[in-house]
Amino acid sequence: MARLWFRKCSRHVARAAVVIFCLGLSHYLHFLSCRSMEESTLSGRKDAFDANRPWATSSISSPGHAPLPRRSENLSPGDEGEAPQPTNRSHHGPPTCRPKTKLAFIKVHKAASSTIMQILQRFGYLRKLSFVQHISRDVNGLYPHGLSKPNFLMPPQGESHDILTYHTVYDRPNIERLLTPDAKFVTILREPFKHFASAFPFYGYKKILNVTAPNPLEAFLENPGFYDNLNRGVYKTKSPMAMDLGLPLRLLSPSYQNEIANTTRQFINKISQEFDLVMISDHFDESLVLFKRLMCWDLKDILYYKYNNYNYSSQYDTSKISQKLRDNHKEWDALDYALYEHFNDTLWKKIAMEGNSFVQELAHFRDVELKMRVHCNSDYSALEPIVISETPWNSAFQIDSEYCTWAKMFHLCYYYLIRDRNSRYQTTLKGHIADEKVQQDGIFYSSPYCSTECENIKKECSLHEYVQHCYLEGFLTKSQSSSRKIKFLSHGGKPLPLE
Repeated sequence: MARLWFRKCSRHVARAAVVIFCLGLSHYLHFLSCRSMEESTLSGRKDAFDANRPWATSSISSPGHAPLPRRSENLSPGDEGEAPQPTNRSHHGPPTCRPKTKLAFIKVHKAASSTIMQILQRFGYLRKLSFVQHISRDVNGLYPHGLSKPNFLMPPQGESHDILTYHTVYDRPNIERLLTPDAKFVTILREPFKHFASAFPFYGYKKILNVTAPNPLEAFLENPGFYDNLNRGVYKTKSPMAMDLGLPLRLLSPSYQNEIANTTRQFINKISQEFDLVMISDHFDESLVLFKRLMCWDLKDILYYKYNNYNYSSQYDTSKISQKLRDNHKEWDALDYALYEHFNDTLWKKIAMEGNSFVQELAHFRDVELKMRVHCNSDYSALEPIVISETPWNSAFQIDSEYCTWAKMFHLCYYYLIRDRNSRYQTTLKGHIADEKVQQDGIFYSSPYCSTECENIKKECSLHEYVQHCYLEGFLTKSQSSSRKIKFLSHGGKPLPLE
């Protein structure tokens, strides 16, 4: 009897144990499922939060601005292009827009325009774009009205030209004919009194305008109209920036002075409607970042060296020029002042519309610009390249000896290399050298390495720059052109020294 009772109890206990085990297992599986869902939800919330705060996941910080995002593992060093704003690129991907290559830059004299020209030359040269150039070997051959004579222009490398960057007077119809109507139009202005103070000694106006006083600037500003008048056929110091932008000379004659207010208003409206961007040299970096966004270029495309910086004698010192004389100049050069003030205001309105990302990009640009200048001013043949990681504003790239060569190359070297390439294109002259040694002087500075500009290249380019060019054109092997093997690297121009 006891044995039968024990057997029955054992069956009930076993059944209860199975039920308890199944219930426990069910609750445990439910717990795991809920936990998984919770972790997934939290992870999703974190990803969404980090997507709205793209620098939150980075542990790398740069002085003066927010930490930078991590470099994308899938980015290749050769990726080109840059989104106008960080929102135009994926969180981990390359830019989503394509770089624009049709550009008319109206190069206003003495307004930091040579620095912009050098940036454009480097961009176009490295991509083998076609520049508008005069058939003469004069870099200023297009000025003032060379665009109106197509027979005096170098033919394009292809169906149309890509870039206009050399001095000429703004001529919209002829520029569109050369570049296509889809081209972007950009120019640059400078604060008018600074512009005058720079132009006066640079162009030798003391001698040209016959200013014989001990302090030529002050003497001229006492009575500008006495020294500078239409007796010479053209004004030298009255509305020079507006003249570069196509203002007809007749509108500055005394007979039109009663119309000056209306003329100014109409001219400003015309430039506003026809130009995509008017840069301001007094806010150079801000202007460059806006330009980069407009053109969808990358950070490496706009790093720069300043050229044509000059120090003049004390007789051209403007620090002691009185307010009365400054007011005289403002009255004399009224149209340029109105032009500058309007587009300076416009620049800051454009910047405000770009949002906070602009401030962050500007800080990043200045940080990389300084790194580039320090590196390229060093004996960079002995230094390791600087790697610039991907950020919301640039693809990954490196600043090495080759980059420094292109960044520091003087504009006249670029000018003649571009002309020579075009000449070879037009004559369909082609050649390639596999393993031959680099020859010197007369043999190296001849066909097929160069075409029509051999002497000018030899004059304006260093041997190192020319060797790099020949490698880029496919005439030399990499072992023949390695810039790391050239110990002493020289360049043209006089870049701004480090402060």
